[in-house]
Amino acid sequence: MGRAATDALVEYARPQAGMQVLDLAAGTGEPGITLAQRVRPAGHVTALDLSQELLDIAAQRAGQRGLTNFSTQQADAHSLPFPDNSFDLVLSNIAIHNVKGKVARDKVIEEAVRVLRPGGRLLIADMRGTSQYRDRLVQLGMTDVMRKNLGWRLWWSGPWLPTRLVTATKPPMGPITTRAALIATS
Repeated sequence: MGRAATDALVEYARPQAGMQVLDLAAGTGEPGITLAQRVRPAGHVTALDLSQELLDIAAQRAGQRGLTNFSTQQADAHSLPFPDNSFDLVLSNIAIHNVKGKVARDKVIEEAVRVLRPGGRLLIADMRGTSQYRDRLVQLGMTDVMRKNLGWRLWWSGPWLPTRLVTATKPPMGPITTRAALIATS
């Protein structure tokens, strides 16, 4: 993803000093690295990905920029190795559509919500699946759920494949998480 996409995602993230950030399916970590520069000195960014090779590239790039508040974690987004309510901001950049199957993508969304602190924000930029992400976030009780097209500069080969951004906020009491509560609201 190019500089324009990274800048757009970081702009919508509204980073503040001291934030704890998770870059989910980070790849080479560019949005996370940019956010690490913005949340200093007390903030921290954790880049998570399945690929240790990509995480090594991200760590090297962060090191070249002198960032000591950036770390990597190799793990599966279906089962995040973090406690509930760990992060102020969770973001994913052009990644979740690669997860095979609706149920599996929903699980990634649920895990992202689980590790998000009450009042925290979730941002997902992707070129496919954003309606599904939005709908699942609404079902989970997230607030301020929005889906928007990021514009022509972020098209993938043309207007038929735009990048869209889904944003949501975890309510102060946390989202609805029990199966019975989800059935009651359906």
